[in-house]
Amino acid sequence: RPALLLVALAATFSRSWFALGAGWLIARALLERPRRVWRLGLSAALVLAYVAVSHVGLVWSEKDRRALRLHVGGPPLACLGSDGGAPCVYATVYRFTKAASLEAIARTWPWGVGPGRQPEFEAQLKTEGLYPGDMPAYRPHSSYTGVPAEYGAAGLVGLVVFGAGVVVTTRSLLRRGGEERVFAARAAGALAMIAIEALTTDVMHFRHLFWLVAVVGAHAANGKQESHPRPE
Repeated sequence: RPALLLVALAATFSRSWFALGAGWLIARALLERPRRVWRLGLSAALVLAYVAVSHVGLVWSEKDRRALRLHVGGPPLACLGSDGGAPCVYATVYRFTKAASLEAIARTWPWGVGPGRQPEFEAQLKTEGLYPGDMPAYRPHSSYTGVPAEYGAAGLVGLVVFGAGVVVTTRSLLRRGGEERVFAARAAGALAMIAIEALTTDVMHFRHLFWLVAVVGAHAANGKQESHPRPE
């Protein structure tokens, strides 16, 4: 149940709480007209909060910054005091890997750096001072920037076509009534959560994403067969 999952994610301080909450609100908004605008507005606020907590982090001391060097890096974006030991806000790995993806797009478009080769590109950026030297080179932390960075224009076209197909299929199910609409709304909420997660993770490696898409497509195809039965 969504409520139980939200409590579990909050207990583990997981930022996915914001994505799940937004997806749940979107599903409820698609099912119920009352308070629809309120639910969609709150879901948008949760998405902004998800982006904020993912891309910046508050570090209490220089000692903590060194301990968290796998997650935060670069010069402080802001500090809460002039004292050298004051808490400071730093950019996180999600910000740096996204910036690396954008730099890869700018330098290698329309071909991309190649599948799985963004870590090599980040290693090159380290020598240029454009990526924190003490932070490991990671794979892309966003499908929206990582796919075109590694696969170029072909990857971007494929991503857009895939996303458009999922949206069109889900919308066709939402137009139906009864249990099909309930299923479609819940699936849309789950897909929305994954789409939000794609802001900081390359979800194209999520097996459960393609399993869910296959189930949605099967429901849509089954409905078409029932509405247009074959002549005997």
